[in-house]
Amino acid sequence: MVGSMDESTCPIIEAIREVGKENDLLVIRLLSDNDLGFNQILKLAGKMSPKTLSVTLKRLTEKKIIYRDVVSTQPFRVKYRLTEKGQELRNVLNDLGQWGERWILNNESQSAVNTENYRLKS
Repeated sequence: MVGSMDESTCPIIEAIREVGKENDLLVIRLLSDNDLGFNQILKLAGKMSPKTLSVTLKRLTEKKIIYRDVVSTQPFRVKYRLTEKGQELRNVLNDLGQWGERWILNNESQSAVNTENYRLKS
């Protein structure tokens, strides 16, 4: 039997607070495949505004989930990549993606689950 636990001691709730924002998860997913520059992330992120992306990247950098690497000063270029902490989210996001595919996105006419759309590289 699970003991009593309030939200301040539940690791699941704390993890969701750390990386549960939709934009955070999207950026982590995009960076799981490659190191990317700001404009690359912006293009892949769809409707995310530059301001929102900037705030998201800053938050994830401060939380040490991504690393900001200045690759050139002339012209100024930055690449973002997952830290070890961020890389450890891959399996969690894969599992969450499978759950979402099965229970949210999968319609009744599909007999097989297509995991290729969200599968992250290991």
